[in-house]
Amino acid sequence: MQSLVEPVDVRIHGIEVRLRPNGIVGLVRDVVVTRGRRHDASDGLGGRGDDHRPHVHIPLTFRKRGGRKRVVTPDGAEWAPRPRVDNAMVKALARAFRWRRMLDTGEYATLEDLAKAKRLAPSYVSGILRLTLLAPEIVEAVLDGRQRAALQLDDLLAGFPLEWRRQSDKIGHR
Repeated sequence: MQSLVEPVDVRIHGIEVRLRPNGIVGLVRDVVVTRGRRHDASDGLGGRGDDHRPHVHIPLTFRKRGGRKRVVTPDGAEWAPRPRVDNAMVKALARAFRWRRMLDTGEYATLEDLAKAKRLAPSYVSGILRLTLLAPEIVEAVLDGRQRAALQLDDLLAGFPLEWRRQSDKIGHR
């Protein structure tokens, strides 16, 4: 494939794919030469005077949303190849439930004791622990990568309603 295609250009308005002058033309030239015919620049088989290389332009728009780049096709539809698990949110959820278990079992008596042992600010530990109050369907969506593409951990740490129905309305998932 590398012998047929030049390096692909990814630009703001799309992707440009150009064929190498000696790529496919070189293959055709080999067939013509093996049949005993000689070629030159005027026969359209990629001689030195041929500047009209075949190319393909694929129009796309790249948009940055929530720190991620998304591909938008010419008809305006977003294209996502597969669900994307946000590792930061998954780790934060794991910490939240682990820390809550540590508090529930008495391993640490207070949030402040836990924060001190982990060498973290109590306000940060409190914010992470609040994630244990998320609706189960939202937790599952995050773990499966089905959360809204724009949803970030900072959005969750900024606060959310305690009622699960209101959480789904505010945070939602795909």
